[in-house]
Amino acid sequence: MTIGKRIGDSIYAHRDYILVAVDDWKPALVPYLRDAQKTITRLCPEHFYVVVKVRSNGYVSFIASPDFDTAPEPISGDSCLVKPDGSVRFTPQASDPWVYHGKHLMVGTDYKGFDTTREAE
Repeated sequence: MTIGKRIGDSIYAHRDYILVAVDDWKPALVPYLRDAQKTITRLCPEHFYVVVKVRSNGYVSFIASPDFDTAPEPISGDSCLVKPDGSVRFTPQASDPWVYHGKHLMVGTDYKGFDTTREAE
């Protein structure tokens, strides 16, 4: 099973599966992703993200989703974007937030937060 939801030039995956998803999709981006993870941990240690979006240009967004495990279509919350040059941009959750469809595509079948087979139905 391929992990990661691909939309255009981006891939979305749960934080626990993003390295696997990117390595399968565009392995050359793995170093950018690792650097971005270090940057976000250093500069925004209080930002708890669930979803990671990686664009083919190396931009990485770390996105909160407070109801990821419980909602059929979880919301997209606060986000921190890390560019390849190491700069960071924070974006607060929109007043009318976007939602994620097909969240089961962002995790592996071993994910414990929700029943992945039920969500796929």
